[in-house]
Amino acid sequence: MIICAPVISQKAVEAAVREDWDHAARRHEELRLRRLALAEGLAAIPGVSWTPQPAGFFAFARIDGCTDSERLSHDLLEEAHVVTIPGSAFGPSGEGHLRLSYGFATPEDITEATVRLGQCLEAR
Repeated sequence: MIICAPVISQKAVEAAVREDWDHAARRHEELRLRRLALAEGLAAIPGVSWTPQPAGFFAFARIDGCTDSERLSHDLLEEAHVVTIPGSAFGPSGEGHLRLSYGFATPEDITEATVRLGQCLEAR
């Protein structure tokens, strides 16, 4: 079990911050647009709820009626080609949720992923 970032990762982040302190500020607008794309996409899917937070790179979305988030996550990968993490991976209280990342994909890719997610959930 890992409870914190490995030392080598911490050293790499320290070096990056020392070298380019403004990196995070330059990425802020792009991350805001990604979070907005995910929020809008999830809000358009009936039975899915998520309250965006002012920080982070992830959504922990509640999926109404989901009793097996591991199965749902697997099905979404196979059927919609969307990668999610089952909420159950975060303990019993995470069941019924999916964790989705907006830290890497473009807003356009996030929009496409939420469309696919919605289509897959609607077909269930």
